[in-house]
Amino acid sequence: MIYRSVGMDTHPFVQQVNFGWIKIHNKTYRSYSVWDNTNTIQVQIAQVWTIRQDIQRDMLLFLIVVSAIFFPLLSWLILRTIRSHLATVFNISQNLEKQSIEHLKPINPIVPKEIEPLVNSLNTLLTEIAESMQREKRFTSNAAHELRTPLAAIRMHAQVLLSARSTEEARESAQDIMIGIDKASRMITQLLTLARIEDNNQQIDSKIDLVNIIQNTLALMDFQLVQAKIDLELKLDSAPVIAQIDQLEIMFRNLLENAILYRTQERKPIIKISCGCFEDYSFLQIEDNGIGLDEDQIPLIFQRFYRVNQNSLVIGSGLGLSIVKQIVDSYGGEIELRRADKTGGTVIRIELNSPKIFGV
Repeated sequence: MIYRSVGMDTHPFVQQVNFGWIKIHNKTYRSYSVWDNTNTIQVQIAQVWTIRQDIQRDMLLFLIVVSAIFFPLLSWLILRTIRSHLATVFNISQNLEKQSIEHLKPINPIVPKEIEPLVNSLNTLLTEIAESMQREKRFTSNAAHELRTPLAAIRMHAQVLLSARSTEEARESAQDIMIGIDKASRMITQLLTLARIEDNNQQIDSKIDLVNIIQNTLALMDFQLVQAKIDLELKLDSAPVIAQIDQLEIMFRNLLENAILYRTQERKPIIKISCGCFEDYSFLQIEDNGIGLDEDQIPLIFQRFYRVNQNSLVIGSGLGLSIVKQIVDSYGGEIELRRADKTGGTVIRIELNSPKIFGV
């Protein structure tokens, strides 16, 4: 025996191991007994049950008092936090209701950090919708404005055709009508192309060689080249870029069509096409011996609907180079346009980032 409480017997009072109940001197005890690893020493502990009840009662009373004090306070804090966040959401809702479809703009309420991602996503969506609406308005306005002239010309030539006094006069009017139809058709095609490029941000870029783009486009435009009696001079070296194949085909096709349309009847039309790559970029260059540009025209050439020449040979829409520049800008490239030194024609050089820049 090492230690015992006053009034306890000196002999072991617990027979079973672990927890149990015993009765000593008409008092109920909660007991616990355990042996050591060698089974030579036994520890027995017992506590009067009424004392345990008093401890449990005191603990329960303490918890009740604490809950009675802090639960209303905690409930008030939770309710206030919820109302604060709901008020923020309500303010966001009011800001959205005040928005006009004609004038969408980002909302800038003061919000908790937890709601900032929601507000940022809404602002991104509003910005995209606003840009989409602006593109639609611009397309409608451009189409209405630019188609008015060729349609009016077609109507005028049709009236001349109806009142033609000879077969020759009728034939000339019919040819003028065909030219007007070609202009209107090209205008519509270019407007649709421009709209598609502006709304083409979801497609995935891939590694493409400009040589393939050039060869495929030349094959598709072979009839136009033969009809225009164009002599081609090609110098094609591998020129890999990271881009969308559709956009690069549109870019090169517009450059080639421009060189064909703005040829001159004074000399045999020649178009020189070259491409290649350096350490950081790949390039594409097209040189023609056409009508060329004056120095004061170069700053204006990439503007929409700007036309260098309005003669009957040219049926351009004034959108081709604008489309080309928009594509080049979307890839962070550079485009340079200058007058050819020897022929007086036009040289256009485009530089796009090499795949090495992207670690490809």
